[in-house]
Amino acid sequence: MDVRGKQILAGVLMGLLLAGGGVAVTWAEERSVLAEAIELRQRGEFEKATSLLRHWLDETTATASAEERRAAEFEIERMRRIRLDYKRSADEVFEGIRKRVPDFSREEFERLERDGHFDVQVIDGRKVFMNSSVSNIFLRVPELRARDRSRKPDLTYRKLYDHARRVKEAHRLTRDFLVLP
Repeated sequence: MDVRGKQILAGVLMGLLLAGGGVAVTWAEERSVLAEAIELRQRGEFEKATSLLRHWLDETTATASAEERRAAEFEIERMRRIRLDYKRSADEVFEGIRKRVPDFSREEFERLERDGHFDVQVIDGRKVFMNSSVSNIFLRVPELRARDRSRKPDLTYRKLYDHARRVKEAHRLTRDFLVLP
């Protein structure tokens, strides 16, 4: 290859390198928008994160790849679903527990919250509890479950015991190892 050919090749390679670098910068910028939105979500600033992503999607309609758009749309949808799952205030959860355990106190509620027994999020400056917090607390705290006045006895073990007794009786009568009670 002569000198002129090497110069042309070097120019083409430099052009490709610069073009690739431009794509990398754009990708890095787009990644930083997504990273910033995720950080905002983790701090509980859902409205800001959603606005940032929607604005980015509007501005980059022609230039964003399908993968980048999916990632941004996924984050927007994630925040929408989290908002749906976390709607209860502390007072609503407290009253829900209080209906089932009349002697439940505010101090006990605060202790359970402090000990991490509730699923809580801060969304746009408002502390909200998961919708299923009332029922979940009875699964997570056995001593509270024992005080639940709305609790129905679980008859599963009784049914299983009665079935086992019938099987044993059928075996005793037939002396066969395969029985149908």
